Amino acid sequence: MLTGAPNLLANHNGFKIIYLRISTEELRQGAERQVIQRICKDDPTFRGLFIVSDQRPEELGTCQRQIKERRLKRMLLRRMRVGIEAVRTATERIAMLRIADNEESSIAAEELQSRHDKAFDVEAVTKQFFSEIANWYFWALKHSRFPKDAPKEKDGHDHVSVIRLITRLIFCWFIKEKG
Repeated sequence: MLTGAPNLLANHNGFKIIYLRISTEELRQGAERQVIQRICKDDPTFRGLFIVSDQRPEELGTCQRQIKERRLKRMLLRRMRVGIEAVRTATERIAMLRIADNEESSIAAEELQSRHDKAFDVEAVTKQFFSEIANWYFWALKHSRFPKDAPKEKDGHDHVSVIRLITRLIFCWFIKEKG
C-alpha cells in the first residue's frame, strides 16, 4: 500500500505530522484508511496529521483521525484534498492552526489536536460554505437582471431565477471537478 516508509515531517510536543505516499495512481480513501489504521493500532495515543499523496505525487490530501468518537467501532477520518484548484479551503483551515510565539514551547499535543479538530470540523466548513452561498445570493438578488417574463415574487425581485442560476452554477462546478 505504501511507497516507502512513513516519513515524520514534524513533531511538536507529541503532535506529529507524517507523510504517507500511497502506491496507487490516485488517492483512494480505502488505501489511506488501511495505512492509517495500522499506524494508529501500533500507537493508539497518536495525535497528529497525515499528509497523503498518490504515487505520482500530483494530488495531496490531509487525513486526521477523529479521536472524540471513541465509542464507534469504525475509525473516522477527516479528509481534505489539496491541489491546484482545491487549495483555498485547506489553506484557510491550516492558517487557523497558527501557534503564537509565546506558546510555542508550552503547547501540548492535546491542545494542538483540539485546534486541529476545530479547524477541520466538517460542520464549520459546511456552515461557512452555505453562508458564502447565502451572501452571494443576496448580492445577486440586488444586481442581477432577468428577462421580463421570468417569474418574480410579490416584492418584485427574481428570487426563483437567482436560486436557479446559483444551483446551475454549483452543478456546473461539480461536473467540472469530476472531470
